[in-house]
Amino acid sequence: MRFGVRARLFVVSVLLVACGVLAFGIALERQLRRRLAASEEEDVRRAALAARALVLARAAAGRGLGDADAVADELGAVTGLRITIVGADGSVLGDSALAPAEIARVDNHAGRPEIVAARRTGEGRARRYSTTVRAELVYVALPVDDDSGWIVRAAKPLREVDEAVAELRRNLAATGLAGLVVAALLSALASHWLGRPLRTLAASAQAIARGTPAPRMRADRPDELGLLAGSLNRVADQIRVAIDQLAGERARFSAVLEAMTDGVVAIDADRRITLVNGAAANLLDADDRAIGRPLVDVLRAPAIARLLDARDGDVELEVGDGRKIRARASRLPDDSGWVLVLSDITDLHRLATVRRDFVANVSHELRTPVSVVQATAETLLDGALDDPAHARPMVEALHRNAVRMAALIADLLDLARIEAGRYALDSARVAVSAIAERAIAAARPAAAARGSTIAVDVAAGLAVRGDAGALEHVLANLLDNAIKYAGDGARIAVSARAAGDRVTICVTDDGPGIPAAHRERVFERFYRVDPGRSRAQGGTGLGLAIVKHLVEAMSGTVRVDTAHPSGAAFRIDLPAA
Repeated sequence: MRFGVRARLFVVSVLLVACGVLAFGIALERQLRRRLAASEEEDVRRAALAARALVLARAAAGRGLGDADAVADELGAVTGLRITIVGADGSVLGDSALAPAEIARVDNHAGRPEIVAARRTGEGRARRYSTTVRAELVYVALPVDDDSGWIVRAAKPLREVDEAVAELRRNLAATGLAGLVVAALLSALASHWLGRPLRTLAASAQAIARGTPAPRMRADRPDELGLLAGSLNRVADQIRVAIDQLAGERARFSAVLEAMTDGVVAIDADRRITLVNGAAANLLDADDRAIGRPLVDVLRAPAIARLLDARDGDVELEVGDGRKIRARASRLPDDSGWVLVLSDITDLHRLATVRRDFVANVSHELRTPVSVVQATAETLLDGALDDPAHARPMVEALHRNAVRMAALIADLLDLARIEAGRYALDSARVAVSAIAERAIAAARPAAAARGSTIAVDVAAGLAVRGDAGALEHVLANLLDNAIKYAGDGARIAVSARAAGDRVTICVTDDGPGIPAAHRERVFERFYRVDPGRSRAQGGTGLGLAIVKHLVEAMSGTVRVDTAHPSGAAFRIDLPAA
């Protein structure tokens, strides 16, 4: 619970008055008790002196003490106090407050403080609670004479003192309560009077804090509140000027950000987005709702987290629509966050890829068939065309190399389309058995020409999530690869099994297999285990690269299965449908 200044002033004032009344009451009570007790003690002393004088007068008259208890009762009646006669051995001989039968059960009084003091100094005084009469009493003891050793003791309960103190307490309580009421009213009025300018100052300060126009405060008071009001007025003026400047700078900054072709994303120390310009919103397919969200929710790329951890640097990413972006991160000097600049390099990346592939692939792969075509054509033009025995083999060589170049160009075009993201893939439920049967049917003539067989073992109803045409292309390339390189009379098999939320498809053969040193690189473009044999078989060196790109485009993986005991085995894992 929060207390305002008025409440605090009120509480403090009431507490001060209450503490003052309480302290005064305690001091007054102690003083009154001390004075009244001292007065009672003197009364008891006078009564003790009178009792001793009566005992001595009785002895002088020859009457003696006789029955000490009767004498004590007589003295008690005369003095109006409790009179006790104690013998020389400390035993109680008589007590005006006790019946004769009770006196025998009273403890020996030789050790009582007032008795001891009376024997030592001639007078003893004490105050204590008496268990006999169940009250606090004041005691005064005097020796009767020097010979008998008797002590006469007078005692009086302090009930009158207690009653006077209790009456004082009641009066003080009533007076204090009235004083508290008056003090509460006065402190409430005073706190309200003092709190009014404070409330005005607080309202103005809150308006300044919110950035809203604040009314001018009166600064003509000759006290500290006037000084505070003047200071707040000056602060408000300075803040108003600063806000106007910041608003202008913010407008210019926003205009520059929105005019930039590169995306800009500001991130705080907790990696939450604090600013996104229009270009970044387009690249990330985000809007103003991205503000305040974690960056990982908007740009799901582990490389970004590593980039931020590295403080500065850049990394290339691919966003959801296939665009390539280069992200550059710079950490703020005070380590309060980062500034992430996003550049769309999709076109540059595509052009570089196309140029690199065209130069490398065409120059490397077309060199041999083009040379063969050129040499054969030149030979034919030199006269071999007129020699039927030599012309036909040369024309056949021209045809083979033309077919090889056509296949190479077709594979190059497919691979270029896939890598450039222009190979449109569906994401649908695809029955594995139907696709496998189509691919096998297309491959059987080539297999039969080499005496090879193709077996299929696909569980019924097995389906994957992917593109039917792409999956058929993958299986066709793998079957073509097996027919060409497994050798004549090879046994080729296509199998598929479910494995949790994935489906595993295997294409195996019993040919010579793939040496371990080449298994990691067979999916590279134009990589061949045996280049001479591959070209002789009409291979382009792109079939497995196309397989890898298509499988990955369907969120799958492909690898050489090293667990296969003999021959070559390719294992494809795709999401189950």
